[in-house]
Amino acid sequence: MVEETRSFDQQTLTGGFNDTKKRLLRYILLHRGVCSHSSLLNALRALEQDEVADEVGGEVNERLDLILKDINVNLSKVGYSVLRCYDRYGDRCYAYIDVGQTAETKLATTFNADELEYVKWCIASFMKSGGIVHDVDDHGSRVRDAVDDILERASSSSQRRLDKVVSYTEGSLHLCDYVALGASRAEELLVKLCKLKWFYRTAGGRVGLDTRGVLELNEYLSREFETPQCCACVSTTLSGVICSCRRSAWHVACFQHTVVHLTQECAECGQSLLNAFYLD
Repeated sequence: MVEETRSFDQQTLTGGFNDTKKRLLRYILLHRGVCSHSSLLNALRALEQDEVADEVGGEVNERLDLILKDINVNLSKVGYSVLRCYDRYGDRCYAYIDVGQTAETKLATTFNADELEYVKWCIASFMKSGGIVHDVDDHGSRVRDAVDDILERASSSSQRRLDKVVSYTEGSLHLCDYVALGASRAEELLVKLCKLKWFYRTAGGRVGLDTRGVLELNEYLSREFETPQCCACVSTTLSGVICSCRRSAWHVACFQHTVVHLTQECAECGQSLLNAFYLD
């Protein structure tokens, strides 16, 4: 977990780093292990004003990629990595994750036995909720807004909107109704997991697996549950779009590339992706 490893990483892993690499790694850690691409790019510009001030966007991006490759060489020595990925809304970001332990070991290093069982119970609750298809309500979300924008561009319609949603989330009241821990302790753990960016909580009080949680627990999720796999990047996705056949899914960014540049039909069932379900 980020909180438990921050001191070790900075003192042990950055011995061969210059100031820019040290500070970029610290910047990611201070963002609880998940940092947007634009934020990290701005941090690089601020740290190396003389070097990058006159560079165009592509050159700055290449510079950032080279720095992160060097950082990952050192992080790999103790089983950590900074991965380039997409967040729940389809925006590019970077996630600091533990790649050297199993999911159970990662969880056990931070939680006691009762707490570990609670985390697993929460995840099982998320997966169970994902088996239900709901009618779309009037409450919008960033994920749905992003998908709507893509659908409008793909269909040349200003009123394009999906009418069904699949949600791998659970209400916080239900998650606090865990007898073995009690409501107050369960709420404390939910707050901690959200701070660590393993879980997230919506304005409506629903809780789900956040970007870092999905990345860290990808193997566990695939082994224990039938989680949606993105057709484009072949990784677990719990936010984006899922076909009504439930056999094809996409991250927001992957969905955009698919329907705008490749195809608007599901490869599994042939149905139009313009009539798929939100995955939110």
